[in-house]
Amino acid sequence: MTVTPEIESVDTRDRLIEGAARLLHTQAYRGVGVKALCEAAGVRKGSFYHFFASKEDLTLAALDRSWERFRAEVVDPAVTEAPDAESRNQAIKDACLDRSTHDTDLSHPHVCIFGRLAASITESEPLLRARLAEIFTEWAELLGGGVAGWSALADIIGRLVLAFSVEVVEA
Repeated sequence: MTVTPEIESVDTRDRLIEGAARLLHTQAYRGVGVKALCEAAGVRKGSFYHFFASKEDLTLAALDRSWERFRAEVVDPAVTEAPDAESRNQAIKDACLDRSTHDTDLSHPHVCIFGRLAASITESEPLLRARLAEIFTEWAELLGGGVAGWSALADIIGRLVLAFSVEVVEA
């Protein structure tokens, strides 16, 4: 089978996005360079710059992909299956904080990328900060909106950020 340049191009871009999501799931933003991103995707540096102008641009694509995946795999099922808002929020919270999948299954790097990026970016990444703010606002609305939604989100993200720095022992 012959691979056309268009298919190869889409595959390379997709590999870069998936590789970035995997790395940013486990490492701080500043600790991941273009070389590491290319190695994770199995592509040359020239391919990186063919698709993305900067590490921030690739990170935005990885962030959007992770948010889409999170919505499809966690939020949407909870919204359709939970009988009430409290059950829905608990299902979303449980999925977000389930270390058994996040520590071992990096094919689903949805939630941790949000907390890790929030904990590791600075004012020098305004596009990432703005996109995270949009995602967090949408997420808080999905958790009920208002103070309750932001409180539930703060609990989830706070636990995730703490888990990056300390070993949390569940009782």
